[in-house]
Amino acid sequence: MVTKLNLTHELPEGFVPREIYPRRGPLALAEALRPFVKDKVFCDLGCGAGDIAELLVPYAKKVIGFEKSGGRNNEARGRSFELVTGNLLESIPDADVYYNWSTGGHAFHLAKKLYGKKSLFIGGRKGASHFTVLDEMAKGNLEIFEFDYPERCTPEWKHYELAAPDKQFPSTWWIALT
Repeated sequence: MVTKLNLTHELPEGFVPREIYPRRGPLALAEALRPFVKDKVFCDLGCGAGDIAELLVPYAKKVIGFEKSGGRNNEARGRSFELVTGNLLESIPDADVYYNWSTGGHAFHLAKKLYGKKSLFIGGRKGASHFTVLDEMAKGNLEIFEFDYPERCTPEWKHYELAAPDKQFPSTWWIALT
């Protein structure tokens, strides 16, 4: 089942992202996830610089950003959420709702670990192969939320296969609830 979301794409006044897109998920994800994290403990698995986690702080009971040690987690330090570092494949913090902007591999591991126990949202481009596998795991009951997102790639992101300076990424994205 696919539910189309109509998002405003509005950001809080003064919010400045710490990472460029597509190095992080679309900022509209925070708006899409708001109703699911309200008054719950939310964990962004692979939070990077923490842009999505930071945007959800006003809505969740508690926000945890989880990122591997070194590198990108330095950008997340000093934000309004708890930052936990570690190995995603070994252990994850306890939360009510989890989110991972995935390219596939982590999605399968997380779905196996959390399926049927916790709410897990996996994000990616519409029709990405990991959604097919997740739907099989959910026996055809995967709940997919679709939204359009017009954020453009920046010239600094030259090596990404789909991006050229001034090229818009695919504008339809999915998050799936497992």
